[in-house]
Amino acid sequence: MPRIKSNDRMPSRSDANIQDFLDDLYDWRSAHRDTALDFAEDVGPDQAFELLHAIRRWYSGQTMARLIHAYRPILREVMAIEPEDAVGLYRGFKVDVDNVLADADEGEVFTIPVARNHGFSSWSTSPSVVDRFSGSGRGKVGIVVRLEGPEWITPVLAPPEATAPWFNALYARVIGSSFRPTEGEYLIYGTKFSGEIVRVKG
Repeated sequence: MPRIKSNDRMPSRSDANIQDFLDDLYDWRSAHRDTALDFAEDVGPDQAFELLHAIRRWYSGQTMARLIHAYRPILREVMAIEPEDAVGLYRGFKVDVDNVLADADEGEVFTIPVARNHGFSSWSTSPSVVDRFSGSGRGKVGIVVRLEGPEWITPVLAPPEATAPWFNALYARVIGSSFRPTEGEYLIYGTKFSGEIVRVKG
């Protein structure tokens, strides 16, 4: 099965694509092969195929979040994506200089709205990763926050270290890496969250 580029569009769920997907799994010489095949058969091979490529599209272009959210009942079986699992994650973003967060002190806790991307946002296990997304600019102040509590949020995707090893292997087999192993990234849905201010970059 030819490898797809990380930023390629979603492939169709054509009979040919699904059959290629299954054939590749049957030919896969891995200790994870049987578990992966059972997964594909349990959820449906077309859905397994679509889910893996939707995850790729999120990591490469931050699209398909709502489609992935629809697959959350399946992902809960292979990833640590309960609200409590996300407490302590970090997020970086910018606010206007007249925003109340621009004058916040480190350690303060705020209820912060998520105004973009229909409530979906990226978080990381590492503050250094999100720090580069929070640089200040003209009329802007960079903010790094830590998720203080599980209220109002629904984790949708977890990084490899919080995912069953066989699913990581399946993703790598079908997709490749596509940024997934590098940033400790969680995808979270929620129109607001409780966040502790870690850094204000004026």
